[in-house]
Amino acid sequence: MAIRFIIDNKLREEQKSISEILALTKKQPYSTKEAVHLARFVDACFLVVEEEKRKAFSKEREREHQKQIMELKAATEARVEELEEEAPSPEEAPLLEAPTPENSALLEAPEPLLEAPSAPSGWHREYILKLYGAPIGVVIDKNEQGKLVYHIVEPQIPPALIEKAKELYGKDLAKDNSLFDNATFMATVAEKAAKKTKEQFPPFFAYGIRYYLERDILGAKKFDPFLYDENVKAVFCEGSKKRIRIEHKDLGILESNIMIEKNEDINELLKRIASATGKTVDSNHPILEATFQGLHFVGVIGVGGENSRLTIRRLEA
Repeated sequence: MAIRFIIDNKLREEQKSISEILALTKKQPYSTKEAVHLARFVDACFLVVEEEKRKAFSKEREREHQKQIMELKAATEARVEELEEEAPSPEEAPLLEAPTPENSALLEAPEPLLEAPSAPSGWHREYILKLYGAPIGVVIDKNEQGKLVYHIVEPQIPPALIEKAKELYGKDLAKDNSLFDNATFMATVAEKAAKKTKEQFPPFFAYGIRYYLERDILGAKKFDPFLYDENVKAVFCEGSKKRIRIEHKDLGILESNIMIEKNEDINELLKRIASATGKTVDSNHPILEATFQGLHFVGVIGVGGENSRLTIRRLEA
């Protein structure tokens, strides 16, 4: 009987424990208002901890970003100093007078040469420039009025594809210029940009994409072909929506087929020239005069709705 009593007591304890467990499983998680507040407080504590971690991570990333910017700036400044040492000094170069309200005509083509020479009957000249791995054609021919016109023929790439390539890979190429010489990488750039824009992908797109990206990211954009043509002594850009004129060493002033679409494109180039030569150009200092890599630049940022303008002259060797 004693054994039976002990077993009965043990069974009753086990049944009581099971009953308590079953009762707990039926209860709501937060049975009272105080429990709800406590749960919210604990949850908020976890959120605060996560937010502090996120802020710390963001600050660390910002420090790394600033460090990279400073290193890139130092490398750029060092490279600029090297280039300036290679360029003709101001004492050796024939400098143009900086434009003022009285002499701003320096930005325009010389008046006696504004008219392009008449072309002899049947006159035609063409040659190829090699820029950034792409052949760029130059054709000088007469227009309907019999005047000579300087034509630049660039690779025929859809503008949307070029902009998509810049969007996808522009920052990478600006950060690491050696990627321009990586044929596999540039082919990938062209192929992915073509897929995104749903354009067909002919083989020549790869070198065409490289040309436009390198021209716009590292070069002088639409001005580049003029600067690579040694027959061009000077370039005159008198504002957006106006055709650029050039001074040809044999033929005088010729109108080209190239036009800058907006003032911002001219302003961007002026600022890049200013940065490369340690100068400042902005709305408070709108006039820029600089000599760089055998070229003399005179430009002005348009203020109050005026056109921005730029003249580039090749210095005599």
